[in-house]
Amino acid sequence: MLILASDGLWDNLFIQEIPKRLATLQQTIQENKDIEDIRIQAHNLKGVASNLSGMRLHQQCLMMEKEAKAGDIEKIFLLFPELKAAGEQLKEFFEQYLESTKAPK
Repeated sequence: MLILASDGLWDNLFIQEIPKRLATLQQTIQENKDIEDIRIQAHNLKGVASNLSGMRLHQQCLMMEKEAKAGDIEKIFLLFPELKAAGEQLKEFFEQYLESTKAPK
């Protein structure tokens, strides 16, 4: 995994934003079932994951995007738990990384 120096962007961009995106995607899947919206959200999340070298999350988003293009809502339901777990794992990694880079008090 690629690690860059922390400049305060990590906690704002990833630690705070990604859980919101995962919750929005989950809500769309469960309530709206709007395939195009699901595809767009998975695509956007895939880009963020790629920029942060989160390859597991990137791969899960890629699979969800593919199933959305195919219109397969059942597979989307099956894929979401693993996608969410990958997002949470990457978030935890960055939380630990940020904690380890803090200057001693």
